[in-house]
Amino acid sequence: MRIDSGYYAQSRTAQGGGGGTGATGTNIAISGGATVIPYVNATTQSPTNSPCWQLYYANQSVTFSQIIQYTYQLGSNTWNWYISIAPASNSLNFASATVSSSIGSSNVSYTSGGTTTTNVISQTVPAGYYFLVGCVIGPYYKTFNAASQNYTFTSSGIPKVTMINRCWWRNHGAADQTMNIPTQLGGVGVYNEPTNTIWCINLGNIS
Repeated sequence: MRIDSGYYAQSRTAQGGGGGTGATGTNIAISGGATVIPYVNATTQSPTNSPCWQLYYANQSVTFSQIIQYTYQLGSNTWNWYISIAPASNSLNFASATVSSSIGSSNVSYTSGGTTTTNVISQTVPAGYYFLVGCVIGPYYKTFNAASQNYTFTSSGIPKVTMINRCWWRNHGAADQTMNIPTQLGGVGVYNEPTNTIWCINLGNIS
């Protein structure tokens, strides 16, 4: 599915990352082949079964085949994961970006404050490109306020991929369940966007 928009709203820059010239942040070493965010349990958001997106930047070419999520509450549901890569390098204009079909799904049970891992179709993002990782269905997300910083995950001390402190979601039970691009990035999807917040997911099997 291609999401096209005749209107492109100038998005604000990626916090701490210099907008369209790339992104960096506080360095964290990749551990066990996965990004590991400094998870803060105390500042949670309400659960939602509606679409949610998290923004990343590929400092180098990055491949991943797992998504690991911190869950909000006890439950069981099916999650479907998606990805969208910006059409041009070092640009936050996703107006003509393609949203993938589902790259993986899981029917899982989960616990409050726990983690769940979904194996997805291997995804490769070229160096210098912003990309979105998203999910729909299931009360699945926790977020925490990351202040003004991004998180840059390093391999052998070299930046590999940066998690930008920007995420988007729709309220639980929203009428629109389409995984479309947020208006803030040039798309047509209307989402909530908090200030300086990340959605608590990690990318796994990184190479």
